[in-house]
Amino acid sequence: GVAAAFEMDRGTATLLGSAFSSTASDDAGATVSVGTAIDRAAATLVMDRCLVTSADVGAVAVAGTGWITNSVMRAGRSAWDADMALTIWSGAVVNSAIAIDGAAIMGWSVLVQQDGDVSLVNDVLSVGSSFVDADVAVGSGAAVRLQNNLFWGTDADCRVYAIDGGTCLGLAGSNSCAGWAAGTCTAASGNVEGVPAFADWPALDVHLTAGSTAVVDAGLDPAALLAMPAAVEGACAFDYYGSARPAGGAWDIGPTEL
Repeated sequence: GVAAAFEMDRGTATLLGSAFSSTASDDAGATVSVGTAIDRAAATLVMDRCLVTSADVGAVAVAGTGWITNSVMRAGRSAWDADMALTIWSGAVVNSAIAIDGAAIMGWSVLVQQDGDVSLVNDVLSVGSSFVDADVAVGSGAAVRLQNNLFWGTDADCRVYAIDGGTCLGLAGSNSCAGWAAGTCTAASGNVEGVPAFADWPALDVHLTAGSTAVVDAGLDPAALLAMPAAVEGACAFDYYGSARPAGGAWDIGPTEL
């Protein structure tokens, strides 16, 4: 059954500076769930500076348009076939941390749904070990912009996985549209592998530290890349803790600025 801490089928949900958690197990559904597959155009999620965790599969599921900024999403391990921390159909995820601990068979940090169109910019993506896993899984007919993200950890079999055809791309493939199926790559560049060196990730303290060299000044100005609603663009000027961006010579990758 569904065990969402926040659930909405139609309309626009705006979640600001909020925390949502679910301890439900046995594939209970995402902690935050917006929209339905029947009418994806009917729902929009605007989420900024939020913390969403799930003990089982799914932190956030957006069967509609999602504008997600400066947020932290972490999902646990499920005994089911496939887990994903974030499922999204349309929109953009900017300066966020998205992590999944793993799955019994397949695990993906982000699943871009069939026929979707999603931009992932300045995000930290992490996936735990499972039989087949990837930082980003791309559904049939979906298009993805993947720019200046940090792939955290070495467990992932693929940085990008095309569900149709089973194409598995590593770091080099994530930085060029050449190996992607036609129409599935809007842009791919600036993605790196490394460790964000958060202050205390198990405790979900995502302050950056002196060791966060992989993410500091490694991001892009999302407003220069993406057409976003004014409120979303304004949110990009601050981080998860409310500090101004950029604090240095450029945007940092992930939810916080050093």
